[in-house]
Amino acid sequence: RACNKSSELGGVFVFERSGGDTSFITGYRCGNESCGQRDYFGYQPFDFLNIVSNKVNAVIRKHVARHGKYEMKCEDPQCSLVTRQLSVSGCVCLSRGCKGSMELLYSAQQLDNQLKYFKSLFDIGHCYKQYTRTIEKGPIPFAEVKNSISGDNIAISEAMCEMLEQKLAKSAYNVIAPSLFTRLFQNNSQ
Repeated sequence: RACNKSSELGGVFVFERSGGDTSFITGYRCGNESCGQRDYFGYQPFDFLNIVSNKVNAVIRKHVARHGKYEMKCEDPQCSLVTRQLSVSGCVCLSRGCKGSMELLYSAQQLDNQLKYFKSLFDIGHCYKQYTRTIEKGPIPFAEVKNSISGDNIAISEAMCEMLEQKLAKSAYNVIAPSLFTRLFQNNSQ
């Protein structure tokens, strides 16, 4: 906002190496070096949380709408029929003479993965795991990294993680109802 340049949100924190030292800086800052107000992209922390939350919600709504269209495409490259109709015979292509099968353009698994990716951007533990994978010599302990992150950044991260966790819980993609097991393994002696 302050410099009118667009920047990517890098996550909760990013680490910089200078010589042999590693330092952590907030990921909630403008990537433009000449920006006068780099922290929180020129906003106050609470305003930044609202803006990021609204933008993430808007993107999630687009992904949910894309999944909700239930568009299918024929996997045969010569046909490539795109439709929202479903054959009574299952995933058979509706185009006359085509022997291909229909595939979802945007599946529930893809939507779930997208939601998990958004959550990973704000999850401090996940960001730390990514940091430990890229460091060659002994990583800085998690407690020390977490102490170096400001209270506002932690509050923003926790609020965003909680919101995204609620979205993931609504989808229930990775949840198997216990009733499924009782139906599958029901005692047949009755």
